[in-house]
Amino acid sequence: MMPVSPLGLLLLLGLVESPEAAAEPCMLNDDETACIGDSNGCVWTQPTLGTPGTCDTETCKFTDELNCASDKSCEWESACPSKDGWKCVRQQCMATTQAECIKNPQCEWSASLKCRRTICGQYPTETCCKSEDCDWNTKVSPAICVEKMCTKTYKTESSCNANSACMWHALKGYCTEMNCNDVDECSCRNAPGCYWHVKEERCVDEKYGLCPALEIVVAIESSSSANTAFGRHANGYKALLEVLRDWAKDVPLTGETTAVNAGLTRGGIRLGIVQFSGQEPYRKCVKEFIWCLKWQDYPGTTESKQSELTGTFSAINSNINTQSTAINKGARIQAGMVAAGNLFKKAASNRKKILFIFVDSTVVDFESTGTALTTLNNQGVVRFGIVLRKGSSQSSADTTAVNQLKTQTSSPTGSTTVSMTHDMVASNLFDKICEPTSTFGKYIVGTGVDDNDQAGYHKPCETYNTAFQCAVDRGCHWSSSDQDCL
Repeated sequence: MMPVSPLGLLLLLGLVESPEAAAEPCMLNDDETACIGDSNGCVWTQPTLGTPGTCDTETCKFTDELNCASDKSCEWESACPSKDGWKCVRQQCMATTQAECIKNPQCEWSASLKCRRTICGQYPTETCCKSEDCDWNTKVSPAICVEKMCTKTYKTESSCNANSACMWHALKGYCTEMNCNDVDECSCRNAPGCYWHVKEERCVDEKYGLCPALEIVVAIESSSSANTAFGRHANGYKALLEVLRDWAKDVPLTGETTAVNAGLTRGGIRLGIVQFSGQEPYRKCVKEFIWCLKWQDYPGTTESKQSELTGTFSAINSNINTQSTAINKGARIQAGMVAAGNLFKKAASNRKKILFIFVDSTVVDFESTGTALTTLNNQGVVRFGIVLRKGSSQSSADTTAVNQLKTQTSSPTGSTTVSMTHDMVASNLFDKICEPTSTFGKYIVGTGVDDNDQAGYHKPCETYNTAFQCAVDRGCHWSSSDQDCL
C-alpha cells in the first residue's frame, strides 16, 4: 500500500478541504438539489438529458462583450440580429476531440479539427431560431436551437421511416421531424405512430387516440419565485412556456379560431392559458387572448389554431408578472381560478373540461376560492395540480405546497396533485394525458368504447371487432364489404 501523507490523511477523513475545493466550493455538490441550493452562486450544468451533470461556479457574469472575451472560458452570444438574447455565457464547444465535441448538439467538428458552434447552435433564443434548417428543441434542458436532424440525415423514404423520430412527407418529398398534425393522408398512413382520423379527415398522433373532445386550460403562476432558476433552467416560468409551446405543436387542435365555439360533434382539443399572480393592488395584465389577473378587462378565449397560439405564447412570454412572492407570502390563485371558469363557459356540454394548475410556491389564498371552485364543479371541470420543484427530490417546502394545492384540485386529491421538475412535465404529464394507465390519464380518458360503455371516446379503429363498437366511436366507420372498422 502506498504511504499517505498527513495532508492526504486529513483529506480522506474530511477534516480539511482540498485546495481545488476551497477555490471551487461548488464542486463539492454532487447532485442538482444541493448545487442549486448552494449560497456560493452555483449552477448545475447538464447540456443533454441523461448525461452526468456538474456543479460549477458561474463565472461568465460580464455584461459587455469586451470583458466577456477576456475570459477564455466565456463567449459572447450575439447571433440574433435584433440583439435578442445577447449575453455572456460559458463556452459551449471547448472539446478537443471529435467524439467529445459532437456529444453537444450545439457543436460540430470543423475541417480545421476544432470544435465550434453549428449554424443553428449560434442562436440563443427561439425568436431567432427561425431557419428552415433549425429547430427549437425543448426536449433538451434548457431549450436550445439545433439542426433538424431528420432533414439533415435522411434522404430516402425508407431510411427516414426507419427512425421513429422522423417521418417522410410525401407531398414535399423530404424527411421531417415526426409531427402527425402536418401531413397528408398518404404520409399519415405510412408514418409509424400516426393514424388517419376518417371522420375528421386529418392525421392524429396515436398517443392522442384515446382522447375525448377536450377543453384544456393551463393556469400558470408567474410570480417572482417562478422567474428564478430551476435546476438547469435559468427561468422557471419561461421553461414551462417552452414545454407548453412544444406540446401545443403536437396536440390535435380543433382547427377553429377563438371566435368559434366548438360544436357538439367536433373532436380535437382546445387550449387556453391563464396567468396568475399577486393581489389586487399588484395586478398586471398582458395582451389580448391572454387570461391573467384583470380577466374582466380581457375576455380571453380558448385557442384552437396554431397561428393564434403562436401569438399567445409570444405575448405571455414577453409580459411576465413578476409580483414578489415574498410580499404575498406565496401564490395567490383566486383570480386565476375565476378566469378559468369563464373560459369553460364557452365549452359545449359534451366536451370534457380539464384544468391544469401549475405553481412553484404555497397557495396562500385558498380560502378565497370557494365561489370559483363551485363554478368549476358545476361545469364538470376536472382539476389537476402540479407543484414545480427545483430539485430532483421533493423538499419539505414542496410537500407543503402540494398539500395546499390539494385544496384546489379534484378528488381524490392524493392522485390529482403531484410535484415534478420541469423536465418531467412533457414526458410524465402532457405526453400521457390520454393514456388510461397514467397518473392523470385515467381521469381524462375513461374506459373508451365497448358494448357496455358508449362514452364516445376515440381510439384506433382497428381495435374494434364489432360494427356496434365501431359505429359508436366518432372517429371510425364500419365497412360492410371488408367487415372491418376503418
